[in-house]
Amino acid sequence: MPLSPELREIPGIALKFTRAGLTSEIIRNLFQENANRDLISDGNRLLVEFKKSYNFNLEGLDNIPNGGILAFNHPSNGILIPAFLEMASQVFEIKNKNISFLMATEIVMSGKFNDKIALPGSIQFITRFHSLYSDNIISTPTVESRKDFISGRAIAARNMIKRLKSGEIVAISPEGHTEIDNKISPIETFHKGAGAVAILAKKFDKPVVPTSIWSEESTIYIKIGAPFFIGSTEDGAAVIEIMAKIAEMLPIELRGPFLLK
Repeated sequence: MPLSPELREIPGIALKFTRAGLTSEIIRNLFQENANRDLISDGNRLLVEFKKSYNFNLEGLDNIPNGGILAFNHPSNGILIPAFLEMASQVFEIKNKNISFLMATEIVMSGKFNDKIALPGSIQFITRFHSLYSDNIISTPTVESRKDFISGRAIAARNMIKRLKSGEIVAISPEGHTEIDNKISPIETFHKGAGAVAILAKKFDKPVVPTSIWSEESTIYIKIGAPFFIGSTEDGAAVIEIMAKIAEMLPIELRGPFLLK
């Protein structure tokens, strides 16, 4: 089984935390019960470091609704994490809205698409790390061999529904895994649960907002598309409908199975 590309990105991301002055603060908070941190404040500190390497091109902020699902593709974490931070910062500053991100509670050691193995010890660490930003992060297991895979995803789904009903923006990746070469993954690897959530959101009158993320040279592009309501009534068809909308805004060579659509 191949090693996860996420492992190679960890040292560089960790270095940015250190240079932003966050590492020692977060380590201290990890040992404190009920410690909470502000994602926007910390994110802006990290963005100073990321912007030494990247420019950002963010389009479509006017498409952010008062509440709904923000669905995005899943390039490598070296692209995705700074994109998350820039998007969260801009949405908060301009729209005065917080985004809740559905995020995995593991560091993936090896695997391809949904066939993944967690790095030993990472589940406990990431779960605690996420708890520091509980206002903005919804934790969910993604490694199917975990004993709490089904129950943990059910808890995350209930949390998402609660936030959607209260008018929050919840960001999810229908792929649920890192793409290979930053191209959209094969259709059969999409998570049907994302389609189910989108169908349920429609019942609450909450739309899906397709969001495409990619990089070219030293620029990270974030394109937020027009909100839409899922037309499909079956989970699998719904998740394909979402990913097709995301693919339309990506460069042709990154559209994967939607290349000819």
